[in-house]
Amino acid sequence: MKDSSTPRTHLFVIRVWAQAIEHGHTEWRGRVQHVPTGEVHYFREWADMLTIVQQMLPAEGGPAGGVVDP
Repeated sequence: MKDSSTPRTHLFVIRVWAQAIEHGHTEWRGRVQHVPTGEVHYFREWADMLTIVQQMLPAEGGPAGGVVDP
């Protein structure tokens, strides 16, 4: 039986912004926050955003890594 204290859904706030870097260039930066726990991670690469979210999800009750196919 699944533990009822583990939520079936998760809420994340993802913030992205353009950061000025040298020679007038900019790059995208971001922050992922898992709202229920307050856990926060920052990223610079889009692929890292997905990895962070996957790592913040529990592995129980779903495929490996907690990722659920749409």
